[in-house]
Amino acid sequence: MNGVYVLVILLKNNETIVMHGKKYNLSSGYYCYIGSALGRGSTTIENRIKRHLKKEKKKFWNIDHITTLESSEIVSIFYAETNTNRECDISLEIYNKKIGDVVISKFGSHDCRKCPTHFYKIVSENLEDIRIMIKDIFRRLKLDIHEFPV
Repeated sequence: MNGVYVLVILLKNNETIVMHGKKYNLSSGYYCYIGSALGRGSTTIENRIKRHLKKEKKKFWNIDHITTLESSEIVSIFYAETNTNRECDISLEIYNKKIGDVVISKFGSHDCRKCPTHFYKIVSENLEDIRIMIKDIFRRLKLDIHEFPV
C-alpha cells in the first residue's frame, strides 16, 4: 500500500540531537513528522511505519534521530492511501494554520521547495486536540484517514 502518513511523537524530556554535524536542541512535548511511502517492499506504508516504530535501527532517515531517542514515543499514527505525494499538502496545512512550529529547517524535506520542514513542534500540549487537528487536515485535503495501531 502506498500513501502519506503523520507520526505524532511525544518527547518526554528535553533532548539534543546531532545531525549532519550540527546540534539541535529539542524541548519536551509533542511533535509531528509527515512522511510518504510510494514504492514497493520496504517503502510500502506498512513497512515504513513499522520501521519508524523500532527503537533499534541504523539512523538513515532524519526522523531516525528522533525515534531512536529513549525519551521519544510515537503516540499516534495517521495515514491515507494515495499514489501521489501529499506530504507537502499536509505540512503546509500544519505550518499555515500555525498548528506547529518549525524546529529544524528542511528536516525530512531537503528536496522540497515548498515546505519549511516536515517536522514540527506542535503548539498544543493536549494529545486529543492534536489528534483532532490532524484528522481535520486529512479531511480538508480530502484524504481518507486511517489510524495505524501503536
